[in-house]
Amino acid sequence: RVISAASTSLKEMVDDGQFREDLFYRIMVYPIHVPSLEQRKEDIPLLANHFMRIFSKQQNKKIENFHEKIIDLMKSHSWQGNIRELENFVERMVTMTSTDVKQIDIKVIPSEFQEELNNLKKITRIKKSLNESMGNYEAKLLQQTLIENNWNQSATARILGIDERTVRCKMQKYGLKKA
Repeated sequence: RVISAASTSLKEMVDDGQFREDLFYRIMVYPIHVPSLEQRKEDIPLLANHFMRIFSKQQNKKIENFHEKIIDLMKSHSWQGNIRELENFVERMVTMTSTDVKQIDIKVIPSEFQEELNNLKKITRIKKSLNESMGNYEAKLLQQTLIENNWNQSATARILGIDERTVRCKMQKYGLKKA
């Protein structure tokens, strides 16, 4: 019995004349498709915790978990090297963590991942819902337009392209009053 794996499509290689067709049919008796980490992001924390426990034990460390930002980073990373790359990433962080620490901190993230972590921080900084964010924007825009028009509701309504009654309702909704 032979178990083999390929990172490219052998069928495409046969079609292009880059792989022997007879060999292809010999090894394709029972194909098993294993999805990449990119296709199963929900498995990344499980695999990372598994590797962390193994390397912590090997290195006589008491590490129990990752900082939540590291988990977010691992889930967002593409892992071109698949599980081996994830395993090496975790081993490196375990190695860089001191023996008395129970959580892997973001300070030990390898330098080549720092930019990706910083970009992730910018993305995850948003803590409001879309409706809440739009409401805040609407209130600021309305207040700014009112101030620019010396609190003239008719002029504000014309500039914003809404009814004057809507301006009054929104002023009441957002608690906007002339100072």
